[in-house]
Amino acid sequence: MAAVETKSSAVGRLPMSPLPLENGECLHSREFLRRYDRMPEVKKAELIEGIVYIGSPVSVHHAKPDGVIQAWLGAYASRHPETEALPNTTVILEDDEYTPQQPDAQGRLHSRAFPGLQLPVADVLACDTAKVLAALKESST
Repeated sequence: MAAVETKSSAVGRLPMSPLPLENGECLHSREFLRRYDRMPEVKKAELIEGIVYIGSPVSVHHAKPDGVIQAWLGAYASRHPETEALPNTTVILEDDEYTPQQPDAQGRLHSRAFPGLQLPVADVLACDTAKVLAALKESST
């Protein structure tokens, strides 16, 4: 009968830690899954055609305003069925160039894709959900 040595019970050695996943590394699926399972801090990693892709972490500071904007647009679209026919566009193009839109005197941006929809820039940047939703209610009346 052969003795089996486990990593944690090896005498005189520290337990082996797995090599970390690295973006762009070439791996077989079995090795990728082994390393991914041992790296709980990695929230999203993919193996596409043998190459490891790891997304950049997103902070709460970035995610919260993005969530507020998505909720605001979703609520507006749900109250205005005519917006369903519009193309899903997030970039304002004029003459094949991106054109930033300036707020009006009240600090609101007026949507070109959703007529009547106004975005209070300062409230969105401050993550003031109550004021953004109040502006949505004003826009829908």
